[in-house]
Amino acid sequence: MTERADKFKSAKELLNLIESAIRSLRLYATDHPQAQEAFERAWYGAFAHLNNYDRAVYDFEDGQIFHDGALMVDESVACTEIISALERGLGNRLIFEQGLTRELLAAFLPLLADDNTDGSPVDGKDISLSDQIRDLDLEHVKVKRMSRRMMKKKVTKKSVSRREALYLRYERAIGDLSTLFDNVRSGRSLNLTKIRSIAAWAAKATGTDRDCALSLTALRNRDEYLCHHSLNVALFSSALGRAAGVQGNDIETLAFAALLHDVGKATLPAKVLKKPGPLTSEEWTRMAGHPAGGTRLINKVFQGEPAAFVIAFEHHLGADLSGYPRVTDDWRQHLFSRIVQVTDVYDGMTADRSYRRPKLRSEAVVLILGDLAHLFEPALVRLFFQLLGVYPIGSVVRLSSGEMALVRGVDPADLCRPIVKTLTDSPGRLLRLVENPSITIEEVVDARAAGVNLSHALSTD
Repeated sequence: MTERADKFKSAKELLNLIESAIRSLRLYATDHPQAQEAFERAWYGAFAHLNNYDRAVYDFEDGQIFHDGALMVDESVACTEIISALERGLGNRLIFEQGLTRELLAAFLPLLADDNTDGSPVDGKDISLSDQIRDLDLEHVKVKRMSRRMMKKKVTKKSVSRREALYLRYERAIGDLSTLFDNVRSGRSLNLTKIRSIAAWAAKATGTDRDCALSLTALRNRDEYLCHHSLNVALFSSALGRAAGVQGNDIETLAFAALLHDVGKATLPAKVLKKPGPLTSEEWTRMAGHPAGGTRLINKVFQGEPAAFVIAFEHHLGADLSGYPRVTDDWRQHLFSRIVQVTDVYDGMTADRSYRRPKLRSEAVVLILGDLAHLFEPALVRLFFQLLGVYPIGSVVRLSSGEMALVRGVDPADLCRPIVKTLTDSPGRLLRLVENPSITIEEVVDARAAGVNLSHALSTD
């Protein structure tokens, strides 16, 4: 291994140890054994790195972390606390220098773990992390705010495709939502800045690269169902809202509310939420209470967010009001609720649940257009499936050529003939089926059963 590779590996280890220490400080008091153990590991990592190299420099840009200009792929996904702390603290470069002591590190890490380190104005001035470091006289630790021009000079090896960047941001958002729902369950404070950041990203991504962003909704993890489902509904709803005429800041408002539509489920016991079999009548009553539970939580924590309040309450009503909670016959659902109603059911049916296997995306389309049609506004359903196509984005299909392929986009010229990427060769060919009339789709297949690595297929061009 070269000296440069050794240095990069050491910098990765240090950053992961810092991340672990921050997470411990967010859970425990500084004198708790768990927090002290995590700190000691971080201090050892810093000592080891700075004993061999003069400093460790990390640059943060658009949710990605770089060291000496090289992207730290795994850390860009895993180190969510450090990324959020730098975003809150108005910085995009973190430096540790030789001379760093145990005491200096012990004073610095709580600043990264503190949600109140958010750059909020004090006496008319923005107080950044670098200001607080200076006020505490912390030498050999620096947080800087670099201009984009300087960042571009520093980040010389950035070679991340747009698709990979979206994938990394999606995975980081899942980690942030996991922390959010854990905090709801434990009664800890919620980071509203982080939630708004996810909503802003979802709204932007579905506007600038809709098909690529929607394809990420095919990623699944049963253990993180609520996180994936909430983020997917936000992405789907942003795209559908835009197609339905929602504009400007209202798209971000819709994305924020969609992220929280099922927040009431975070208060349910795991034995109910993840039960592998049918719910008892008592358990179903508790489950059906999650809209009301969500509105109470939103009213308490997210005051001033009426759209989130309304969607949490209304998203299971149904267009014919046959759902729950029960309301008067003259009730009129908000447009945002009617949008989320479609995307919530579609994503829920295609998810891997503890009590059933996921439906193919094409099967979900048939059900929503057929047996479940009474629950939805027809115009919104039509718009939604015009976005997804007859073979929805993220579906794995078998072509008449014998090749497996991933549906990557809808072709407006023919909704039955999407844009696909072949999976049986490397690196794969992008095919516009309308331009290849001899190739047809023979069937939609289960990605897992076919042995397709969706994470790889969705994150690479």
